[in-house]
Amino acid sequence: MTAPHPQPALSLWTGQTVHVRYHPFERRFAYDLVLIDLDIDRLDEAAASSALFSVNAPGLFSFRTEDHGPKQKDAPLRPWAEAELAKAGVTLDGGAIRLVTFPRHLFYKFAPLSLWYGYGPDGDLRGILYEVNNTFGETHCYVAAVSGGRNAHTAPKSFHVSPFFDVTGT
Repeated sequence: MTAPHPQPALSLWTGQTVHVRYHPFERRFAYDLVLIDLDIDRLDEAAASSALFSVNAPGLFSFRTEDHGPKQKDAPLRPWAEAELAKAGVTLDGGAIRLVTFPRHLFYKFAPLSLWYGYGPDGDLRGILYEVNNTFGETHCYVAAVSGGRNAHTAPKSFHVSPFFDVTGT
């Protein structure tokens, strides 16, 4: 008999995103959003949790593995995530990996940012992958180790996100 999972295979996050830019011109916007939080090792269980949600199949709301990580149909997500986390010296030792992202809605998917949370077997957060997508269809991952307490992550900007701004800064 296996121990029960502390978190459900699928849950929802609701919130609001706010973006403010002051240079070279002032621009501000805010909008509500809903994200899905998935245990990537329990996708079948996530798919069975709601008639409105599917995994690797059409649905009102869905998740397709090919939209993330290695971006290949039927490619397993865990080996890719573990290899990316290892770039920051993070090992999970079999702990959970949770992916927080925008769901696919009908046939449309755009997730400017997806967060991969890697945990140790004790449930402690060990690392985060920041999977960034731009409107040109390109993807870049920033990887950060997490140590106890509150962490701030910075990295040199190495990815073109906006057609209005160059690739400079952090």
